[in-house]
Amino acid sequence: MLDEQRAAFEASVTSTDDAQACAEPNEKAVETHRVDTEQTNPQAQWQHVELPSARLAARIQEFEASADDPDPNRRGFKLADGQRAICKWFGHALDVALDEEMGQVPVNARKQSACLLIGAGGTGKTTIILELLLPTFLEFFPAQDGEDRYAILTFSHAQGDAISNETFRAKTAHAAVGYRVASLRNKNMALATKRKHCERTWNPKILVVQDEVSLFPAMVENMLLYRSMRSRQNQHQLQPESYGDVSQLMGHMPILLVAGDFLQIKPAREISIADDLDALRQAGTAVHPEHHTAQDAILGIADVIHLTKSKRFLDEAMPAVMQAVRTSRPDAPLAEEELQKLRRRKIENCQDIWTPKHRPMKSTAF
Repeated sequence: MLDEQRAAFEASVTSTDDAQACAEPNEKAVETHRVDTEQTNPQAQWQHVELPSARLAARIQEFEASADDPDPNRRGFKLADGQRAICKWFGHALDVALDEEMGQVPVNARKQSACLLIGAGGTGKTTIILELLLPTFLEFFPAQDGEDRYAILTFSHAQGDAISNETFRAKTAHAAVGYRVASLRNKNMALATKRKHCERTWNPKILVVQDEVSLFPAMVENMLLYRSMRSRQNQHQLQPESYGDVSQLMGHMPILLVAGDFLQIKPAREISIADDLDALRQAGTAVHPEHHTAQDAILGIADVIHLTKSKRFLDEAMPAVMQAVRTSRPDAPLAEEELQKLRRRKIENCQDIWTPKHRPMKSTAF
């Protein structure tokens, strides 16, 4: 399964021309819309609305122009092609979502834009989401009746803290759907006493960002898919049997962005979304239909963007070493040359790292 996913990632090539187009605002990308006050609660019934894709492109230019800002908290950087590609995808998805919102298209008849954003640590997934995508979304879809119209979901609180800031806070999947430790089979996951809370929370949503999807056990992923659908079922006339179908995910959410890295370590003692379910069943492991639903839903997402350029390391050698570690497998183990590089890399040789006693280290040489 991982080999198939890896091949899909390598095949997901985005042209430079298409990526560059995302950062160039289209002067014609401004339209006038009549806004329904009951649906969007605007300050004025008529407003001049710049298309989200154009606003996002302008925000990218502002972000890149701040690359030399002396304040590290305000400093941006020049986007790589993959980062531009996800911005372009998101801008288009926002354009469609806004147009359908203005046209009051029933949610169950709207287009679902879903994307799998793959990349190792340091490739910019979190920064792009928090600094560019979510702020643009918020400009066009502010809170409605006190409820945010987006959700950021992770498996654990620690993962949630990593994709949260003062403006945007993540929730765990269990908290988001009002479900604690209990049976994860569909027949036991009725909303029950949490129905009003879940409906109030989920019905206004336009966007779901799920982070670190590879760390979600498959049964928890299914729980999220199933209970989000149940939360939106009555208001949006959804069909329960279609909750795991691609184009119907998360209760037919108009925009779904799933981020993660399937070459990370899998969930401990749990079946993951990327596991070989047939092999597990043959080995005697209990595999349920919910496992298959979760796997088919996430790995069935057609739009896959692979971020490959990492900024996590200061030197040039370490990214190559880590890539070799990530791509090694039992039948193709890490080369001795790469192992030697790791063995020689000691913290005592790193001048850019300070000890608790504030003593500088010497730099590593490969």
